[in-house]
Amino acid sequence: GDETDTTAIDALWQLARSAQEIIVCCTELAEDEDIPGIVVQWLRNYFSRCTHEDAELNETRLRALLAMHQDPSAGKRQIDPWARLQEYGARLPESSPRDLAFALASRLEEAARGNEAEVFTCEDIVQNGRLTPGMAAVVRRDPDSTGLHVFIYEHKSIVDWQAQCSNDPCTRCPLSAQDILRIS
Repeated sequence: GDETDTTAIDALWQLARSAQEIIVCCTELAEDEDIPGIVVQWLRNYFSRCTHEDAELNETRLRALLAMHQDPSAGKRQIDPWARLQEYGARLPESSPRDLAFALASRLEEAARGNEAEVFTCEDIVQNGRLTPGMAAVVRRDPDSTGLHVFIYEHKSIVDWQAQCSNDPCTRCPLSAQDILRIS
């Protein structure tokens, strides 16, 4: 078709993020489980089913691609992240580091492009170019890169989830109340 590389990468990223959410929500995982590895295997199986052939995916390249797609330094340093957050109606504490502002701005752009729904409420994260009121972010540093992973949730829902489960619903990583940032 008429897809560009960026469109294809965005579509693959959305598929991988959705697969990650499904895997985490529907399976019992150990705390140290390699969730990206499970996502890669799921994608391999998905493409094999679609093509009726064994899919040969370069796992290292796919992991790097997924990490790069979330890395806020990947071509976005020319934007003013604080202005972008303001456009979305998002807020961070003034003392927040610039890389966090870039990561959140990039994540909101991704959510807007993909019309992404919040996990608990199924409402669009970004509606009419603005962050839906009452949202929070959980930010994790990627141990394999310099990037940050930003997960956006409805604030009350993630606070309630954390109180009951003490882990992130998308990654199953330990989650404390201090890890939850109110962003709208």
